[in-house]
Amino acid sequence: MTGPVAKRFPISRGPLDHIAWPLIDPNNDQEVMLFNKFQRELTEHLSGCHSHFSICPIDGFLKSFNIALTPQTGPSYELLSKMHCVKFQDMPPRLYAKLPHLINHVISGGQIVHPLLTDQNVIEAE
Repeated sequence: MTGPVAKRFPISRGPLDHIAWPLIDPNNDQEVMLFNKFQRELTEHLSGCHSHFSICPIDGFLKSFNIALTPQTGPSYELLSKMHCVKFQDMPPRLYAKLPHLINHVISGGQIVHPLLTDQNVIEAE
């Protein structure tokens, strides 16, 4: 006779669960190093190690991988920039929910657009 089966639930890491990490060339040591740095810094800033949002890892990633802001990604980046150093506890829940989608939009050069970002309100600070 077996005992009760415990259900396993995935542990949410908040916004990190929704980041679409870019693909990099595993044979390019410099790309691997820069990507690992970005992933570590973004993870630290979004996982609760820090109590606030930081645009710094995103700035470093855009610079390191020569990703230019476009008319499409500029408003998303501008909103992220306005959120720099804002404590997570002070963010409205709707804005906090948009964080990973804004990040994906910017680091993908506009290739990833989530439905939350097609709403006109995404550009305006709430």
